[in-house]
Amino acid sequence: RNDPKYKAFMQREEYNSFIHNSWMLMGKAQYNKGDFLGAASTFMYVAQHFTWLPEIVAEARLWQARSYIALDWIYEAEDVLYKANNDSLPPSLNGEFASVNADYLINNKEYKKAIPYLQTAIKHEHNKAQRARLTFLLGQLYALDNKPQEAYNAYKKVISMNPSYRTQFNARIKMSEVFMGDDIEKEVKALRRMTRKGANKDYLDQIYYAIGNIYLSRQDTLEAIQNYRSAISRSTRNGIEKAVCQITLGELHFGRREYVDAQPCYSEALPLLKATHFS
Repeated sequence: RNDPKYKAFMQREEYNSFIHNSWMLMGKAQYNKGDFLGAASTFMYVAQHFTWLPEIVAEARLWQARSYIALDWIYEAEDVLYKANNDSLPPSLNGEFASVNADYLINNKEYKKAIPYLQTAIKHEHNKAQRARLTFLLGQLYALDNKPQEAYNAYKKVISMNPSYRTQFNARIKMSEVFMGDDIEKEVKALRRMTRKGANKDYLDQIYYAIGNIYLSRQDTLEAIQNYRSAISRSTRNGIEKAVCQITLGELHFGRREYVDAQPCYSEALPLLKATHFS
């Protein structure tokens, strides 16, 4: 009765030594299902009722913050992250903490501040597919921070990780958007080879769009226009990719005062856009 360990044990709200894993698993399942409010509630319960397991409490708080971010409850997420940081996280959660912080900063549009956190998250990530996804995101942040060479290197690294074919394809397309080298013909040939692969028959619009981007980066407007037109005519999905090509081509024609050519580009793109694309 007077043993401090026994007293601490008797003050617990739960005596099952495994049940906290079930709560954490349920919270993660709710998060992945898109029930972010339910997930936040579950993780809050874990943090409040398993205080004798500090590492579990810390992990639950990070997932709670992640759920708040998904709900766009930025103030609540910031508060949870502040508490988690001040409670001195265990080293095993450094990668998770960096990942959630990067998520928080990206949602706040603080892309430059998010980069070092994302780099830390990549360093601690052991899942190969997730590491490739995070590296792809790092390339996007570099591009937004106006660092095209760093973005190019990040996308190139994604390809070297041998991810899924779709991820490799998207990384290759993104590389064209930030290409700053001198030898554009090498890049153009690599992209044209992609047009001959049967697996890419439904993505020819993206490939020709990428080729147009490369020519446009060298102020070769005529070649850019020709490839943007190819992208539009070869589009099979009639989605956002085609709309982006049409808008880009419309802007080129508008800049050249070719208003008759610009108008149909904009009008045909409009039905392909959703309300979320205007926010």
